[in-house]
Amino acid sequence: MKQPIKGLAIGFAVLLIVGTAYYIYLIASFNESTKPINDPKRYSEIINMWPTNLVSHFPSAITESTEFKCIPGLMMGGSSLQIQMTKPKSEIENDLKEFKRRSLATFWGGNVNDHQNMTNGIPTTFFITGGTEDTVFPNDYAVIVIEAHDLNGGFEWNHGETCGVAISTQRNSIVYWAESW
Repeated sequence: MKQPIKGLAIGFAVLLIVGTAYYIYLIASFNESTKPINDPKRYSEIINMWPTNLVSHFPSAITESTEFKCIPGLMMGGSSLQIQMTKPKSEIENDLKEFKRRSLATFWGGNVNDHQNMTNGIPTTFFITGGTEDTVFPNDYAVIVIEAHDLNGGFEWNHGETCGVAISTQRNSIVYWAESW
């Protein structure tokens, strides 16, 4: 009688150890999958995971000095992709003309909370590549929405996707962004 009980106890201990190890592995994987990615070397890998309609306006390659941030979405959390580049003034001015021509809406400064809460507002993005804790675009940035889709069909903008650029001719800066939530 002692032998079967000892076998059950050992089996239970092994199961407990394996179960605990698996739980720790799942927690570590979850934590890793929700960390922002800001390594420009992973840009081409990341850009290829996004729907083409949201990133077709992004550059095909970036340099290692480009500000890059991807916040992966998990379950109900939204995904965000953003790069910030400095370009020569003539390129920035051409980009501004081109993207304004294609725009659904243009806002000056602010962030997604400001823009979507305006009358006929559209969600945009937070300034996550700005290098500070402040996620608001300064007023010299034209935040240009290129594409926006409300995917919920019920509560306005509960689930959706938007993309665009934010351009400052004063700073010769362009921020490419895509959001999905």
